Amino acid sequence: MAECIHPLLGTIRGRRTDNVVQFLGIPYATIKQRLGPPIPIESPRNGNEYVVDATAYGPDLVGAGSCTDEQDLIQHRLPYDPLIQSVLDVLRLNITVPVTKKGLQRWPVMVFVHGGNFAGGSPVWPQNDLARFVQRSQTLGMPLIGVSISYRVGPAGFLTSEELRHHGLTGNNGLRDQAAALLWLRNHLEGFWGDPDNITLVGQFAGAVSGMLHLASNVPLFKRLACLGGQFLAVRPLPAEAHEEIYTRAVPKLGLENLSPSERVRRFEGLSREELLDISFLPSCPIIDGKVCTAAPSFASLRNGSIPRDLDNGWCSELFIGDCEFEASILARALDHRRETVVITRFVDKLRAAIPVTQHHLLDEIVDAYGLGKHVEEGEEEGTHENRARNGFLCLIHDIMFYAPAEIIASAWPAGRSYLYHFNEPNPWPGRWQGHASHLTDLAFLWQNYEEALAPASRQVSRHFSADLISFTNGRAPWTAYRAAESSPPMARIYGPSDNGSVAGVAVARSGACGRRQSIWKFIEEIGADLLYDVVMGSLL
Repeated sequence: MAECIHPLLGTIRGRRTDNVVQFLGIPYATIKQRLGPPIPIESPRNGNEYVVDATAYGPDLVGAGSCTDEQDLIQHRLPYDPLIQSVLDVLRLNITVPVTKKGLQRWPVMVFVHGGNFAGGSPVWPQNDLARFVQRSQTLGMPLIGVSISYRVGPAGFLTSEELRHHGLTGNNGLRDQAAALLWLRNHLEGFWGDPDNITLVGQFAGAVSGMLHLASNVPLFKRLACLGGQFLAVRPLPAEAHEEIYTRAVPKLGLENLSPSERVRRFEGLSREELLDISFLPSCPIIDGKVCTAAPSFASLRNGSIPRDLDNGWCSELFIGDCEFEASILARALDHRRETVVITRFVDKLRAAIPVTQHHLLDEIVDAYGLGKHVEEGEEEGTHENRARNGFLCLIHDIMFYAPAEIIASAWPAGRSYLYHFNEPNPWPGRWQGHASHLTDLAFLWQNYEEALAPASRQVSRHFSADLISFTNGRAPWTAYRAAESSPPMARIYGPSDNGSVAGVAVARSGACGRRQSIWKFIEEIGADLLYDVVMGSLL
C-alpha cells in the first residue's frame, strides 16, 4: 500500500508494485444520461472521502468487448480476471507513478488512449498495464507518469441522430469523455507529482484517431502526440446523414419504431445492459458535428504539405507516428466473412467505374502489384490462390489506410518536429499472423508486459521501442526527425526484423529499407489517394 496526500482530493490509497505506485479507478467525470455528455468532477465528494481506495480498477464498460479476443489478436494470452461491468460508472482513469527521489521538477506524463475501432477496448486489461513501462522509464533515467483512461465506446460512446441531439444528447460522447479526462488531469496532475503542461497523448488505432481529432480543440489538451497503428485518415468521422442511417437500424432492432420521438429518446436513455449489447454490432465512429469534430480529414486537405487550421489549432508541438508491417490483419475477419473473389471483383468494378478509360491500365498494374489476379500459378495447391489474393487485398488496405497516411501526415507536420517509424519485428507467437508484424504487435512490445515471452533479440526490439517513446515523452528527440530541416531527406525509424540482425535503425523514408511496398505511391499520384481509399474501403461493405 502507498498513500498520496493530494491537495484537491485528500488522501488517496494506491497499490505499490516494485518501483511504482498505481492509483487505480479514479473517477474523472460522471454520467447522468446514458447517451449524454460527461459531467466533470471538479472537487472532492464529501470532503476527503473522494477516492480513498484506489487499489483496484473500476468497472469495465458494458459492450467494451472481450479481453481474450484482443489477446487472441496478439496471439499470446496473459492471466486476466474479468471485472464487473457498468453502463454509467465507467469514466475513470489509472495513474502509475514512479517511486524515485524527486527534486522540485515535476515528471512528464504519458496518457494512453486505447484502441478498439471505437467499438471496444479497455485500459484495464493486463496487456495495457503501464506499470512495467513506467518502471522502464526509471531504469533509463527518464522517469515519467503513465495514465490510462476509460471512455465510452460502441453505442454509448458514438450512437447519435438528429432526434437524440434535439433532446440534448449531443453525440461524440467517447471523444467528450477523453477531453474531460485530459482536462481533469491538467487540474489534478500536480498532486501526483506530474507536470500538467508536459502531457504526451499516446493513442493506438482508434485512440490515435481520437488524438488527431482533438488537435482541432480550441483548448490545448496535450503537448505531444504519438499515433500507433492509426491516424485520422484511417478511420474517418462520418457526416450526420451516415449516422442517421445507423440510428434507423438501431430503432427497429430495439422495437422502438412506433414510439413518438420523445418517448423513443426516453427509451434510449433507459437502455438495459442487454439492449446495449443487442445494438453493439452497429458501426461506431465519431460524427462531424462542427464542435468536437470540426471537419472531415482527407488526403486532399493535406495536399499543401500542412494540416489546415480546421483540423489542427497548432498547440501540439511534436508528433510520433507509424505503423506495423501488417496492420490490415485487424480487417482480416471482414474478408473472412465474405468471399475474397467477390470483394476483389467489387473493388475492380468500382475502380473501373471511378477512373477515366485512359487510366484503366492502372487496374492491371494494381492487380499484378498486389497479387489479386484470378489465375492460379503453376504448382499452386488448391486454396493457395485464394489465400494469396486475400492477403494481397489486405496489403492494399494496409498501404492506403495505414502506411501512406502515416507518411503523409509526418510530412505535413512542421520540419524537425515529426518522427516516423515502421515496426517490422514479426509476431513471434503461434497463430495466423506469426511471422508478420500484425496489428497490436507494436503495443505488445511497447508496454513490456510480454517480456518473458520474447526471444532475446525480440526483447531488444521491445526495449528500443519503449526507450524511444520514453525519450519522446521526456521532450528528447528519439531519432532523426522525419525532416530535420526543409532541405533534409525524410527519415524513418525501422524496428526489426531482428532475425535479420536489425533491431532499431534509421533509413530514408519511402525506400526499400523501410520494408514497405513503394508501388502505392504511383497509384496515389495517378488515381488520387482519397478516391483509392474510398474504393478500397467501399469494397468491404
